[in-house]
Amino acid sequence: MSDLDRLFYWRGIAPDFYSFDGHLTPVPLENRIKILEAMGVDTSTDESIALAAYDLDTKPWLNWLPPLEVLPANHSVVEINFHPDELENTFRWCICDDKADIKRGEFVPANCVEVGDYTHEGARYSRRALLIHDLQPGYYEIQLQHGEKKESTVLAKLPHTSYIPEWVDRNEAKPWGFVIQLYTLRSKSNWGIGDFSDLEYLITHAASYGVDIIGLNPFHTLQTDLDHNVSPYSPSDRRFLNPLYIDVERVPGFLNEYVSLDAIQRLRKDPNVQYSSVRELKFGVLYSCFTDYALKHQRNELAAFIERSGAPLVDFVNYESQFNWVHSGLPVATVGGDTMLQALRSSENALEDVLVMPLYYAYLQLLADIQLEACQQRAEAQGMKIGLVRDLAVGASGGGSEVKTNGHLFCDDAAIGAPPDPLALTGQNWGIPPMDPAELRKTGFRHFIDLLRKNMAHCGALRIDHAMSLFRLWWCPPGASADKGAYIYYPFRELLGLLCLESYLNRCVIIAEDLGIVPEEFRHAAGQARLFSNRVFYFEKWNDREFKHPSHYEQHALAMLDNHDVPTIVSWWNGTDLELKSRLNLLGEGAQLDQLYQHRLHEKEHLLALMRNDGLLAPSWLKKSASEPATSALIHSIIRYASRTNSTFFVLQLEDLLMMDAPVNVPGTFLEHANWCRKLTKNLEDIFQSKKVDALLRSIPSYRNPQ
Repeated sequence: MSDLDRLFYWRGIAPDFYSFDGHLTPVPLENRIKILEAMGVDTSTDESIALAAYDLDTKPWLNWLPPLEVLPANHSVVEINFHPDELENTFRWCICDDKADIKRGEFVPANCVEVGDYTHEGARYSRRALLIHDLQPGYYEIQLQHGEKKESTVLAKLPHTSYIPEWVDRNEAKPWGFVIQLYTLRSKSNWGIGDFSDLEYLITHAASYGVDIIGLNPFHTLQTDLDHNVSPYSPSDRRFLNPLYIDVERVPGFLNEYVSLDAIQRLRKDPNVQYSSVRELKFGVLYSCFTDYALKHQRNELAAFIERSGAPLVDFVNYESQFNWVHSGLPVATVGGDTMLQALRSSENALEDVLVMPLYYAYLQLLADIQLEACQQRAEAQGMKIGLVRDLAVGASGGGSEVKTNGHLFCDDAAIGAPPDPLALTGQNWGIPPMDPAELRKTGFRHFIDLLRKNMAHCGALRIDHAMSLFRLWWCPPGASADKGAYIYYPFRELLGLLCLESYLNRCVIIAEDLGIVPEEFRHAAGQARLFSNRVFYFEKWNDREFKHPSHYEQHALAMLDNHDVPTIVSWWNGTDLELKSRLNLLGEGAQLDQLYQHRLHEKEHLLALMRNDGLLAPSWLKKSASEPATSALIHSIIRYASRTNSTFFVLQLEDLLMMDAPVNVPGTFLEHANWCRKLTKNLEDIFQSKKVDALLRSIPSYRNPQ
């Protein structure tokens, strides 16, 4: 194998892929080299290529231990590399957790089973299996010593599967609920954007209908430019919360005199979320709460939060201070965590100017964390089996905090996307920089683990957006269209194992969004790990032609009628989604609007027949044709019909209860359509006052769990 081939292998760059029409398509060498260069690899000379290959292929053998070692549930050996001169030596080892040493011993490598070898500069390095007996799932440190030389690494002992509640295995219930975009919620109390108090209100009222699950959009903090970058799926940092969701009026120290009621009313009445105006209003009031109250009464609480959040929070608040709210007039400088803690715990009330903004942004994260935690506590107090389902986006913006504060982990020059398909013949470029799989290994997967922990906080389940990113991602090289890209394969065994471990430790159910073309290897491994899959009504068909009956949906799944990337049921039925795509030139190559309407009509006729056969079609629709516009009676029939899905979980959007047409997002658009800002058409307080909606929601438990 050449040095270049070794680089391609260790960097995960695939030489070919299967196209949408099933043909094996080779990736040109020049495209693969461009991706190597986007990863920061110098390919200009044979020597630079050899050095890069040495770093990934040879160098790991020169260390006893990797940066992190994953031990499967049925595996009780640690694999260690040895130089041939070390094989007859006696080594001491010790395994400890965060409390104390729990196992220790001695061994001679030559007496251990060999599980691999590598020859370098005439020396045959040997990988030996050290039997350590069993450990409970969790993280440990293993220390290895011979003479004066010592090495240590993290051991991640995996559970057999991801966390599964006992009632799932006993098949005791089939929970259902809502899936929402929090910012779209309207209420009589919020400040122009749905907030955590709105979420608590929804939880309380939903629980009265037997709801056990509330699906959410990603709560990640947004980018600085809120005039053009408000997508929760392209955030600044996935580890931290969007402070716009804070209910300011519940913040300790809030005074009505801090804010203009007229400003709140204008934002509240607007049919869209005006992100920049909301931020200016909320941040101004929260800054007053911070300086007038928190710095006098919450210093210890804030210090404890910063201390347990660690270096990632310190990096984040320094980034926020430098790139946001520059009109504060305060000096900007990078401030260390120890300096922040010392200042908060000092007897002096006054802070140095350079500390004010970093501490303010840490304070916002503390408030958001407290209010989100209260939401999950409310769900648990109401008896919900799952409660909140948080959402982890596939990536973060190249200009945001997560990418900028993580060194070489992200490849700024490349972008995540998708290979060519009938709707995008040159592929798709999503503009999100990917993580470098080689750097993930080098850093012991620390960032990935931190991402999971932060997003599993205060919820009962976590949805992994585009979960195939654990397995592979399509990379678009710099300066070229997406069709010049390639699939990059990730350390799937480690990533999936760590996901299961964090799920187990946090008692958090995992829902892996697996829509689209999914490799069989991923499906099999995800099934073995007992990740719940995701099923959307529009795509559940036999041979892409006829809708599946709900009883034929996959059982170990979260099923839904629609989501943020597809039309509402009303829009789908009335065909307004097709009209919108036509206006935006998104129908695809050679697609004819009349033909699409005709195809949609056949789909609707088939759906009516299925509901009629099940006796679930509203009486007023028994003699109506599929060409007639949707009514609430029809939409409610579709919801009842879909709620009978065989899948363990079922959720529906509030938009469908309100007969809404406008989408919250049109994939493939940026400035062409106002995405991620459209609100619901009614206040939360009014949605459940409708007798028709009330009757529908009270009927769903009987369809989900028939006696």
